[in-house]
Amino acid sequence: MPKVFFSYYLRDADQADEFATRMLEVVEPAASAEEAVLGWTLHRSLDWPGGSDDRADFVSVADVTDLRRWRTVRPTAS
Repeated sequence: MPKVFFSYYLRDADQADEFATRMLEVVEPAASAEEAVLGWTLHRSLDWPGGSDDRADFVSVADVTDLRRWRTVRPTAS
């Protein structure tokens, strides 16, 4: 099954909780409503010894059954 990864780099790290909340309240339901999406998860990057400082703040992963039928979810501004 194809997996689609999205990396998110925040301008302000202090907004991480607000970003995660918005993703889970707006993007996750929209992504999960897509017929071709079987699953969607959001992961927050953590510091670890030897890790890069240039890593994404968040990564979301979508399990997509048919890439031809899948479309990128673009939530509306609220």
